[in-house]
Amino acid sequence: MGARMEKLRQWLSHPLTLLLGLVGTVASILSVVFYLQSMENRELTFLVNPVRTTVVKAGQTSRLKVSIEGRDLTNDITALQVAFWNAGKRPIRRGEILEPIVLSTGSGHPILEATLRKSSRQVTHIALGAAHVENGDLGVSWDILESADGGVLQLIYEGDPSVPLQIQGIVEGQRSIRVRTPPQKIPTSERSGPSVSRLKLSICLLGGVILANVLLLVLDKEQRHGISLALSCLVIMVVLFMIAIQIWQYNQTASPIPF
Repeated sequence: MGARMEKLRQWLSHPLTLLLGLVGTVASILSVVFYLQSMENRELTFLVNPVRTTVVKAGQTSRLKVSIEGRDLTNDITALQVAFWNAGKRPIRRGEILEPIVLSTGSGHPILEATLRKSSRQVTHIALGAAHVENGDLGVSWDILESADGGVLQLIYEGDPSVPLQIQGIVEGQRSIRVRTPPQKIPTSERSGPSVSRLKLSICLLGGVILANVLLLVLDKEQRHGISLALSCLVIMVVLFMIAIQIWQYNQTASPIPF
C-alpha cells in the first residue's frame, strides 16, 4: 500500500502531470467562454471615431462665413463620424427597439447636418430622424440589422471637438448599448521601442528559461526530460494565449464597417 501511495505521489508531482492538469483547467474555462460567445444575442454597438475635424474655428480671421437658414454661425463647427453595427448573432428589427436610438451632442450644440456615409446593405433601410437636431438630438432607425449589419454616420455640429457624444436607447434583450472608443493612434515617429507589456513578457519568459536551466542542472535525466517537455508545452500555451488576447483586443476595437 505504501509503495502504491509513493508511486501515486510521484505521478501527481511530475511536471507533465501538473501541466496536463493546467491545460485541462484552461480548456474547461475556454469551453465555457466559447459557449457563452456562441449564444445568440442582440448587441447594438457604436464606435466613436476619436479623430474629429474642425470645419470652422471661431475667432480666426477669415473671409469664410457660415450661415444656416439665414443665421450666421460664430461658434466652432466640428465634424464627427460614428460607426454602428449589430455585434450579436440575433437580428435587431425595428419592432425590437423599445426606446428610440438617439445620438445627442447636448442642447447647447445643435447638429447642423447629419448624413449616412456608409451602409452594410441596402435591405437594412437605415434612416435618420432630424426632427430635433436643433436641440442636438439625432434619431437612428432601421428595418433590420442582422449580424455585422450597420453603417457610418457623419455629424456636423456647432461646438468644439471636446463636446461629448451621448447615445441613448433600449434594444429588446440587451441590457445597454455598447459604446466603444478606440485609443488614439501613436505616430510612427513615437514608436521607438517595444511596448511596456511586451517588454515585461519578454523579461518573464527570459527569467523562466534561466530558472528552468538552473533546475535542470540539479535533476536526474528522467526529471530533466519531464521538465523540458513541460517547459516546451508552457511556452506554446503562452504564445497561443498571446494570440488569443490580440484577437480579442482587435474584436473589441474593430468595426466591420470602417470609417
